Amino acid sequence: MSNTRSYIYQIIQVIPYGKVIYYGQISDVLLASHDIFLRGQVVGWQMSSMKKSLEYQESNWQRVIAKTGQIVTHKLGLIGNLQLDLLAAEGVMATGDRIDMVKYGMATEGLLNIYQQTLK
Repeated sequence: MSNTRSYIYQIIQVIPYGKVIYYGQISDVLLASHDIFLRGQVVGWQMSSMKKSLEYQESNWQRVIAKTGQIVTHKLGLIGNLQLDLLAAEGVMATGDRIDMVKYGMATEGLLNIYQQTLK
């Protein structure tokens, strides 16, 4: 796994149970913590390329969604409602294919603080 992918994996791992973030927030944390600039779309591509690794499958990948709250796992090549089911098991309920970001979303600053604690 490249350093960037490793950082993405590490960021995903610190997303708290019952919370979601969007791809661009991972970009923001990468920039603030490692001076790596990636657009949110590129983060999604990186996550897609990691999807077959066991380490990734055991990560909190389901907690990363589109900024609009939309579930976009079909773009990762996943079928069915796996992401919705995993989130529902954490108490994160969707309306259709969308998650209420006000209710379940996590602020970038909070994510950055938690992540930076793991770097110490």
